[in-house]
Amino acid sequence: MLKKYLVVVMTMGWSVFSAGICGAAEEGPKAAQPAEMSADLPAEVILDKVKVQYQSLKTYQAKGRVSFRMTFQGKSNDQETDYTMALGRPDFFKVVWTQEAAGQKHQGSAWNAGEGTFIYMGTGDIYAELKSGEMALGAAAGISGGSTNMIPPLFFNKRSLLGNLSNSHIERKEAVNGEECYVVTADSKSLQQKITLWISTKRLLILRSEYPLGKMSGAAENLTDQDIEEALKSMGEDVTEANKSRMKALMATQMKMAEGMNMEGKITEEISDIETDIPFSAKGFAFALPDTAQRRDSMFNFSLSEMEEMSTSMEAFGGTNVDDPQAQELEKRVAAVPEDLKSRFKLLGYYFLRKDDDSRRRKQEHILWIIENHPGFEGGMMMSPYIMLHPAIDGETYETARKLWLKNLQKFPDNPRVIMNAAKFFQLYEIDKCAELLKKGKELEPDNHAWDREWEMLQSFRQMRSAPASGSH
Repeated sequence: MLKKYLVVVMTMGWSVFSAGICGAAEEGPKAAQPAEMSADLPAEVILDKVKVQYQSLKTYQAKGRVSFRMTFQGKSNDQETDYTMALGRPDFFKVVWTQEAAGQKHQGSAWNAGEGTFIYMGTGDIYAELKSGEMALGAAAGISGGSTNMIPPLFFNKRSLLGNLSNSHIERKEAVNGEECYVVTADSKSLQQKITLWISTKRLLILRSEYPLGKMSGAAENLTDQDIEEALKSMGEDVTEANKSRMKALMATQMKMAEGMNMEGKITEEISDIETDIPFSAKGFAFALPDTAQRRDSMFNFSLSEMEEMSTSMEAFGGTNVDDPQAQELEKRVAAVPEDLKSRFKLLGYYFLRKDDDSRRRKQEHILWIIENHPGFEGGMMMSPYIMLHPAIDGETYETARKLWLKNLQKFPDNPRVIMNAAKFFQLYEIDKCAELLKKGKELEPDNHAWDREWEMLQSFRQMRSAPASGSH
């Protein structure tokens, strides 16, 4: 469940951050055929020529593997993603990736064959049309472990990981798959980290890249007004000063949360079988959907309000860095002001990492208080792993929480927010009850796509558990 939450966080972050990485056109060298390389060219000139090279290509095809190595709160989370990529002018693309989940391999894809931009998730066998290519490639980056981070922005002349580099150096020459490469290191303003690139000395194409998980502090400050405006446009939001301020605040909150997650690791991408300037037709960029795939209208099309709501639920992440004296101070605040929800959420994060009986008891008390006093809480907290209870581990407390939710549903039978939060409670251990509540919520709010997204997630759980679906939405 924690892995699912992290994926949601990354995907949300990319929905905003893609404006800075995959959004507005990059300023820099104009596209032209690069000159012959010289052995004594400085690293910054080589990097400029790499950007020129990608911008000069008519088509680009390749295979790749992204290795994602992460340690989160002392636990390793390694994942490898294999992908194929095809890019064409002016805005055609098809990226198909394969990952393993729950012991099974699943495929995903993002594509634009001239009839809209789409994304497909094999884990739920669902697909949807997104509002822009930037949103599709940004969402794909979050889902696929970063397969669309590097090359598509370079090809389409968008803000790329090569756009804000400094202190670049050629460290050495080294072969990758038998092809001689410059090994170039540089400081990335976008990543707040050092990036290493293996660049073909003959073709000026990137064959390998490696960088640590970014230090997110300062990332929001690096976004320009143009970045913010592009993000709002890609989400279908009005570009107003109020919305720009909301977006900037949202980004700062997400980056602060990500920084507090104590994630360490690195991302390595290997690229092979590169072919360029191959004649193509638009239909070649279409992804062949499985016959069983179901279309959804809402997947990843988050509104600004929905993203703000989900960010509120991430307050608990800050609690993972709270020490014992700070936790005692937070408990005093909550005792004095029970409605201090931010302090409660941080305490949930603090207790989440502690397995002693007293911590478990205090966590359970806070969860029950929230369910009883704020069943309609609009911060999305009910999707957080920090507030979840397990019937076997939490025993009587789980049963007490279950009774509280049933009581809340009787008291607020037509309150969509209460119904949604209750559905999230039942999502893992009482799937049929969750399905019943999601159907009711959709009847109450037929135009609210949040119900569709929760239904999609529920069907993914069903499939991963190899359990038959009960009815249809």
